[in-house]
Amino acid sequence: MGSRSDGQGREYVVYRGHGQTMKERLQRALAMYRTVYRDGLPLGIVVNPREEEAAHRALKALNMEIPVYTLGGCLVPEIWFVVAEGNEG
Repeated sequence: MGSRSDGQGREYVVYRGHGQTMKERLQRALAMYRTVYRDGLPLGIVVNPREEEAAHRALKALNMEIPVYTLGGCLVPEIWFVVAEGNEG
């Protein structure tokens, strides 16, 4: 996992998973997120626009309600988690 900032005060944790379905990537990424950010779920997830529908389906299959945002700068295997302000991990 890595981190990024959008220059507008929002911080993201970046998970890079390869060769996995969106559901598998989300499960692994959320497990890693929770080891660092103990407060549960991120404020949202960012995926490449081509993966938006897959992200919605995966979240539904996992019975999770997390807002999904898209950004062309997010590479296809990446999932970016929006981190709550002041959450230092």
